[in-house]
Amino acid sequence: MKVRAIFKWICSNIRFDTEAFWEDKPTYTEPKDIIKHKVTVAKGYANLFSALAKKANLQVFTILIIPSITTKICKLFLVQSKFAVGGH
Repeated sequence: MKVRAIFKWICSNIRFDTEAFWEDKPTYTEPKDIIKHKVTVAKGYANLFSALAKKANLQVFTILIIPSITTKICKLFLVQSKFAVGGH
């Protein structure tokens, strides 16, 4: 129940920083900053969830991935899909 409550709170209160994602700009990744500004990207979501879960006395761990290649492939796919669907 605690995990679901944390997940729902994050989904309802924190938005994805699309500008930072698409333009490779810095964004908030520390939990206190995310809560204050209500915006983050993947690493920030993981950090926030982990911090809230620890406060709720849940055992958590974060898996670190190297996003450079994965992110670029995802962005390329999304851009190509956007143009393919849009007919441009």
